[in-house]
Amino acid sequence: MTNLYIYSLAGLIGLVIGSFLNVVISRLPVIVNAGNTDKQDDDETRDVRFNLWIPRSRCESCLTPIRYRDLIPVLSWVLLKGRCRNCSSRISWRYPIVETLGCLFAILLVGHFAVTEALGCAAICVALLIALSAIDIEHGILPDELNYVLLWSGLLTSIYFEHSNVFPSPSEAIIGAIAGYMSFWLINFLFRIVRNKDGLGQGDFKLLAAIGAWVGWHLLSIVVLIALVLGFVYGLVRILQKRYSKDEGIPFGPSLCMGCVCVVIYRQEFFLLVFERSLLG
Repeated sequence: MTNLYIYSLAGLIGLVIGSFLNVVISRLPVIVNAGNTDKQDDDETRDVRFNLWIPRSRCESCLTPIRYRDLIPVLSWVLLKGRCRNCSSRISWRYPIVETLGCLFAILLVGHFAVTEALGCAAICVALLIALSAIDIEHGILPDELNYVLLWSGLLTSIYFEHSNVFPSPSEAIIGAIAGYMSFWLINFLFRIVRNKDGLGQGDFKLLAAIGAWVGWHLLSIVVLIALVLGFVYGLVRILQKRYSKDEGIPFGPSLCMGCVCVVIYRQEFFLLVFERSLLG
């Protein structure tokens, strides 16, 4: 197969994955919220089946089921000019952005990992990180359901690739997960002593633990460094747009996720950079 064919196929698969991630991003917070409420309070909604598969996709405004021809990733959104065919209400920019990211990251992953088993593992990691980022931006939460899948998939991947340098070894992954959780827990503990309030959410603790499982303890600081830079830029943009709120703060999850994506894809390059600096030091 030619490279053009492989990259084109990867891009198409990435678009489909991005489309599914949009379903997860839209529905998982609703499912989590429903699970946290008392089911006895509403007898009518107890029998309504709502999950990632049922009911079929529909407009969030008029609840009209979306036609299959309007479910083509990115293209349908462009042809509809970002509006519902039935009620003309606006369709969020998040849909084409997530689908485009799925496409671009799929091509990038194939270019870096080729068509190997490592590609599938890295794709799972990146897909989970995209979903976590979007949910944190829209809802300000990092669902345990995704954090735990990210954590355990990272640990299992480290075991499967134990004798390769593509992913961290099991010991590095376990230490990375512990170090990720404890470092943010300690920072938040000190912040509470000084400011008498939380500076980080528990979802951030679990996310950094999961990231530590994927990158290992050696490169965990690189992820945080990249996240700090991205978080600063994002916060500056929000301030310039006059959309910053002191009460809401700035979600740090998306920055951590993008930092992890960079390190997972370019692990060897970052590892050599850190190793060479340690030798020179």
